[in-house]
Amino acid sequence: MDRWSISVPGVPSMVPVARLFVRAFLAGNPLADDAELITSEYAANAIRHSAAGEGGAIQVCVSALAGVVRVDVTDHAPAEAVPLCPPAAEAGTAREVRTPQVGQASEEDESGRGLLLVDALAYRWGHDGVAGHRTAWAELRLAALEAVAETG
Repeated sequence: MDRWSISVPGVPSMVPVARLFVRAFLAGNPLADDAELITSEYAANAIRHSAAGEGGAIQVCVSALAGVVRVDVTDHAPAEAVPLCPPAAEAGTAREVRTPQVGQASEEDESGRGLLLVDALAYRWGHDGVAGHRTAWAELRLAALEAVAETG
């Protein structure tokens, strides 16, 4: 299995860098466009909705194996933002960890549709980890792309 990985600062100007990285790795692969779109969505979300966008970084990993592409985007908070041993939550309180979810954007909303696209394009997708090191991942399969082309 071929696999590339890159870490970039968690700033919006790095989203195009992440897309170009995935495009370069998947040159000639029929799943490249979909993987690039998912990478863009995941990278932008990591920067916008996690501590990666507050001085941290994102890591993009892309791998390919006979008809399957996997994209992983991990947010890395700045070292001081995530304590090695976080204190236990006080009794009766819960620590908030935002979980990526498909949104319900209204016609007027300018954002909130990205995970709908991921859900439509990916064979499987999800997230793993904890705040400060959360990975959003998606798998694309060539068979799924061919099935969409046949029904379209």
